[in-house]
Amino acid sequence: MEISSFTYRFLRRTISDAQLFKYQHNKRNIGQLLYSTLCFFIDRSNIISLCSYGRNELS
Repeated sequence: MEISSFTYRFLRRTISDAQLFKYQHNKRNIGQLLYSTLCFFIDRSNIISLCSYGRNELS
């Protein structure tokens, strides 16, 4: 499974090479990684608690 070049460039800027290598061949893991990265930025900027809402919805 190939990931888009935009997704790849975004992940390269935000995570380590080891993490990217671990996730790059699995579409579901890529989605989880993007979601985690988004939550990190949202939590850091204290915009909204989207991550808490999303975790409750996924449970």
